[in-house]
Amino acid sequence: MDYRSVRKDANELFHRCQGVMLVFLLIFYCLKNYILLPLGSRLWSYVLSATSVHFITDKNVRLLLSSPQCIVAGLLVVAVFCAVSVWELSGIMLFLEYNRRGKPVKLLSLFSISLKNIRQLAQPKNWAFFVYIMLIMPFVNVYSSSGMMETFEIPEYIDGFIQASLPLKSILYALTVFLTYLCIRWFYVMQGMLLCRRDFSQSCKESAMLMKGRMIKQFLDYLRFMLCHLVTLCIVPLIAAGAAISLEMLLFRGHETFELCGRYAVLHLFSPLFRIYVDVLVRMAVSSYLVVDYHAAAEAAGLKIEAELPEEAVKTGKTYSFRMLKPIIICGIILYPSIACLLMVFTVESDPVNLEAFYTDVKVGAHKGYSSEAPENTLPAFKMALDCEKADFIELDVRESRDGIPVVIHNANVKYATGTDSPVYDLDYDVIRSMPALYGFDDDEFPDAYIPTLEETLQQYGGRIELLIEIKMSPDTPELPEKIVKLIEESGYKEMCMIHSGSYAALEKVKELDSSIPCGFIVAFGTGVYYDLPCADFFSVEHSFINDTMLERVHSLGKKVYAWTVNEDSAITELAAMDVDAVITDYPENVYDSYHSFDRLTEQLIADLLPQDVIPLNDIVPVDDMIPAGDMALTGGNDLRDGTELLEGAGLQDGTEPWDGTGLSEHEDY
Repeated sequence: MDYRSVRKDANELFHRCQGVMLVFLLIFYCLKNYILLPLGSRLWSYVLSATSVHFITDKNVRLLLSSPQCIVAGLLVVAVFCAVSVWELSGIMLFLEYNRRGKPVKLLSLFSISLKNIRQLAQPKNWAFFVYIMLIMPFVNVYSSSGMMETFEIPEYIDGFIQASLPLKSILYALTVFLTYLCIRWFYVMQGMLLCRRDFSQSCKESAMLMKGRMIKQFLDYLRFMLCHLVTLCIVPLIAAGAAISLEMLLFRGHETFELCGRYAVLHLFSPLFRIYVDVLVRMAVSSYLVVDYHAAAEAAGLKIEAELPEEAVKTGKTYSFRMLKPIIICGIILYPSIACLLMVFTVESDPVNLEAFYTDVKVGAHKGYSSEAPENTLPAFKMALDCEKADFIELDVRESRDGIPVVIHNANVKYATGTDSPVYDLDYDVIRSMPALYGFDDDEFPDAYIPTLEETLQQYGGRIELLIEIKMSPDTPELPEKIVKLIEESGYKEMCMIHSGSYAALEKVKELDSSIPCGFIVAFGTGVYYDLPCADFFSVEHSFINDTMLERVHSLGKKVYAWTVNEDSAITELAAMDVDAVITDYPENVYDSYHSFDRLTEQLIADLLPQDVIPLNDIVPVDDMIPAGDMALTGGNDLRDGTELLEGAGLQDGTEPWDGTGLSEHEDY
């Protein structure tokens, strides 16, 4: 079987069908995102609000198994998600097969035929196929998966835990290799089931037979085709975008307002649209390759393929190719940011106060101090975070020693910090203090690093920079929240301290003792009604699970969202397009520079276009003249306490009743 002939036929099929296929995917996108998924989301929220669970996070996910309603609703949502994904894939495959045979297809009929396809596939003997479609294919990141399924991504906090353990890392690598092998071996499973309506076991045997002796070559040919189209599909829009940008830069040479608005438009408007465009077209091209290659492989093996194509879907009479749709989309991707840029320039020039929209108000938190450059949760790490002048606050963790002293350490065991294998609550602080806490750093570079007390940390850094204190609860230390609040109040720097915890019971205790201390609820992921928890002024969320819907709902209640732990460039770029309120990172300088890349130019424009006394200091503060962190409580604008009043009784937008957190375990963060 010749790769060149397969590539030629696949390219011809792709170019012949791409206009109509774009229409199909556009209709399906609207159906999926504006009807099916919202209905599924409302169903899930309704079920959770009607149970004692109310919401599911990483802290109480075990409660899901104790609620029959949640189990039934969860299975129903997963089933619908699987069905919609297979529906989309089935529609694409059937459409390409019709056109490969030279039969134009009715789009509306295609929706009904592909839906019937799902009903026939939805048999108990085919359950493994849905697992394959939903889990295995996205795991190895192949473009033939459904548009509903994002690239499989392990959250950073889990990935870091795995990478630190050689056995877990080995298991992960072995699992990745095994799943990749399955994807290659089952390369033709999806075609066999969706086109010929075979069951899963038959399709697996057929695919294994067709791939026998040519697995590596077939996989390399597939990657070659995918990468070639990835490059070629990017060339035209990038050249056109480059020409448009060059023309505008020539017309507006030296125009600082245009430079600012242009950079903003490219980052927030052009890049997301371009990514969606390339992703959709590459998926269409790959699907064309899969259909053509399936027939070529079967022919080479002497296997007769009889794809079932109902004749009622064949269109007679005049047909429309929609060939101009792709150029129109490319022009739209380029013109929309360009026009938006010019409108932004006009808006700023007509009323310079609008420059405030370009000013970055995202706060940057140093995770456990400057933990990428110094031992985490130690005084040297806190000093480096303060000295770099690019951290708005320091995030630190507090546990309790055996003699009742709050100490700054993340893990429940001191082994990672000191090399001694013992729980924190089994050691007196004198013993803990005597152990060097290097966390893998060189003892020559940090000879005085040790595990400090919270009291010592407040004495040295309270009032100099904001502190975000995480309460690490344990059944052995129930009085820890009370001790932390007492130390904060005695330090005299209460206005410079915030508290967050994965234990909602700890936040309830803090608010009971002092309701003026801002509190945040830590969640790795969450679903359901949790935004209006009365003792949570903000939410600390693992960045992979933050989305626009979450931000909109949290902000509608006057609360904020802190993203952790943001270290990768891809995560920084993705969050930059969202309205998060703060990011917590091991690299505060890098993140600060990324988020404040527009501020220098904005600052100059403020000086050029508007007298300083026109814009209140609370609204826009030039970077070089920013008020020190110790006085931030006086500025209003970016401070957490400004606008995070406790909204007890605030309901959600969907009409559900507010919930007070009843039912959460008292000690959830071990």
